[in-house]
Amino acid sequence: MNILADKDAMLKRFDLLQKEAESGKLELPLEMIQLLQEVCREQVRVRPEIEVQIDKREKTDRDKHLNGVPMLLREKFPADRTRARELFNNFLRFILDFDGPLKDAAEVIEGEVTDLEPCWRAYIAGDDDFFVRFGEKTPQSPRMLNFLIQSSLMPGLEAAGEELNSERPDDGKWEFGSCPVCGSLPLMGSLRGKEGIRYMTCSFCHTDYHVPRLGCPFCMQADKALDYFTADDYPGFRVDVCGECERYIKIADFREMDKKHLPLLDDLETVALDAAAQDQGYSRPTLSGWGF
Repeated sequence: MNILADKDAMLKRFDLLQKEAESGKLELPLEMIQLLQEVCREQVRVRPEIEVQIDKREKTDRDKHLNGVPMLLREKFPADRTRARELFNNFLRFILDFDGPLKDAAEVIEGEVTDLEPCWRAYIAGDDDFFVRFGEKTPQSPRMLNFLIQSSLMPGLEAAGEELNSERPDDGKWEFGSCPVCGSLPLMGSLRGKEGIRYMTCSFCHTDYHVPRLGCPFCMQADKALDYFTADDYPGFRVDVCGECERYIKIADFREMDKKHLPLLDDLETVALDAAAQDQGYSRPTLSGWGF
C-alpha cells in the first residue's frame, strides 16, 4: 500500500488533527501534530524519487511463501540510504526550530549520531533495544531517535514492500500472523467492501494484506477468546482484543462514512483507544506508525 500516495487526503486530515489538538480532544501536543505534518510533506515529496534494488537471491521461493514464509525477511530489506539521509537531516532541522524537550533531544542527536548506518541496521533488524538505550540520553523524548530513523526510512521501505507485494505468487487470504511480505506484525486493520473483508496494514513495509474475517491477526486464535469494543467519541473505529495472547489491534470501518482510511493518521487520531485497551490489560505488540 502506498500510504504516501494521497497527499491531499493526508494534509486535510492533518488540518483536522490540528483543530482537535487545539481543542484538547486529541491527547497529543499541537507541536507534535505540526511536526508530523512537515515530516509527511517531505516523505510525500521524495516518494517518487525512491530507488529500490532488491536482491532476487534473497527472496523466498513460491512453496515456502505459500506455507507462511514472507517474501523477504525484514532484515534483508533494501533502503535508499541517499534519500533516508536527506530526510533525516531535514527532519532534524525541523525539530531544532522547536523549543523544549523536542529541541533538546534533537540537539543531543545532532551531537552524538555521526554515523546513521548502525541506526538504520538496528531499525531494519527490529532491534528496539538499540533505540531504548539511546533514549536514556534524551529522557524527555526517549523515542526521538527511533522516530527520526523510522520516518526517514519509511518511503524506501514502503516502496520495496509495494514491489515485493506485486510479485507475490498468491494474493488471496493470508492465514499467518505476520505480514506476507516482510514478516512484521500489523499496525492497524480495516474492513472493506459490502462483505467487510478484513485487511491488515504492516507496521514495517505498509503492505495491505487480506486476512480471515474472524481470528486474532497475531496468534490466529478464532474461538470465544476474541472480543471487541467501540467508543462513541470515535465512530468508524473499533478495537479487536484477544483473550488468548492478550493483545489488541485497532480496526477502521469507514464503509458507511465519507472518510478515507489513512493508517498512519487513523492510528494517531485514536491514541485514546490505545489507552482504553491497555487499561483493560491488553498490549500492543507494535509501536505507532511514527515510532513512539
